Amino acid sequence: MELRHLRYFVAIAESLSFTKAAATVRVAQPALSRQLRDLEAELGARLLERNSRGVCLTPAGETFVAEARAVLARADQAIAAVRRAANTEVIHIGYAPTLATPHLPGAIERWNALHPLARAELHDLSTAEMLAGLRAGKLDVIIGARPAREPDAIESQTLRAEGMVLALPPRHALAKTVTIPVAKLADVPLITFAAADYPEYVAHVAAYLRKHRVKFAPVQEFDGVMSLVAAVESGVGVALVSDSITCLFPRRVPLRILNPAPARFPIAVSWRPKAAPPLVRDFVAALKESGRRRPGR
Repeated sequence: MELRHLRYFVAIAESLSFTKAAATVRVAQPALSRQLRDLEAELGARLLERNSRGVCLTPAGETFVAEARAVLARADQAIAAVRRAANTEVIHIGYAPTLATPHLPGAIERWNALHPLARAELHDLSTAEMLAGLRAGKLDVIIGARPAREPDAIESQTLRAEGMVLALPPRHALAKTVTIPVAKLADVPLITFAAADYPEYVAHVAAYLRKHRVKFAPVQEFDGVMSLVAAVESGVGVALVSDSITCLFPRRVPLRILNPAPARFPIAVSWRPKAAPPLVRDFVAALKESGRRRPGR
């Protein structure tokens, strides 16, 4: 028995005419009659009776037509659900690659198991771009530095807190010291990420230095991780960087502990809970369960 047998039978039952049913399902009338005979043979019951006035349902036919309609309705629902999933179920994720890496692969794997027909689209963006996209509804979830001030209708949860170290140019004089007093930073050029793109990072570094009476006066700002890495390596200045970023520095770049140590830098997932469909809520849950903090050098 196949779905077409049910569709043919329901068409006949609703029109009580082989001629009209054949036109409805676009099958030649002899073929339609043959399909009905095959269905009755499989069921072991007569579903229709022909008489001088046309066609009528037998008691077995009355029972079967209700069941057939229910099966066809459920099949149509399944088809519609698959088409929706294949065509419209997409989650847009903004992320900072180095900060999101410990969590993102495992989260996507878990989420794909729950939503095999949906897809995740990843967008590598700065913190400012991620927040703007989330507010505008262009992004569903963002992973990066926790916003210092959460905008209205946005919720954030910390995934982990990163330590921070000092990256120095190769052969820098301070590299001879294992632990560097923060006061020493007053005498060296400091470089940072751009405040316009990474406001939480800049605020975190500035607060740390000012707390210890060191003027925050970066000599240059960079809008990307690799640009900052290259600038440190080439001797432009020193930089405070989170643990996740340390793996991107060449081994000849010294990484040193500061004393006192900076406060840990929170990495968070943010989303709009009131606008979040199950697709998004499941991803947030998977993200919070995934990943382990990757140690720095």
